[in-house]
Amino acid sequence: AEATAIADVALRGVALGQLLALASFVEDFLRRYDIKDVSEHSKTKGESIRWETLNMYQLKDVFVLPLTEGNRCSYVESIATSKQPPMWMISHWWGTPFSHTIRMLQLQAQSRSCQGAEDMIYWCCTMANNQHDLTELEDADVLRSPFAR
Repeated sequence: AEATAIADVALRGVALGQLLALASFVEDFLRRYDIKDVSEHSKTKGESIRWETLNMYQLKDVFVLPLTEGNRCSYVESIATSKQPPMWMISHWWGTPFSHTIRMLQLQAQSRSCQGAEDMIYWCCTMANNQHDLTELEDADVLRSPFAR
């Protein structure tokens, strides 16, 4: 599928509904297939990756990179049809289980949203940055980076 180029990384928000769709796909995939953790730096190297413990490192390596390989773009650019200005910015530890991140975002969206919680848009570096090429983040002025805008 064709990607939607979004030049400004700060406008590559991801809707909760889009994250829920990814989570559903990943959970189903991991229940069907035995995927081994091959990361040299992981304490679970050689073990099967499970939905309950899948962290953001593993999500990036096993799902985000392969799903975006064809267009070598960010995950958001691979699923969005236009810019998606975020309402919130997610700061996370890459070792946190993705299932915990999803649950936290569901709770946050439900507590903050007057309309549909699935329409809440977040900026998450894992999804917004082009994980194939991080040179778009090389601005020397940190205040001009998408992390600060």
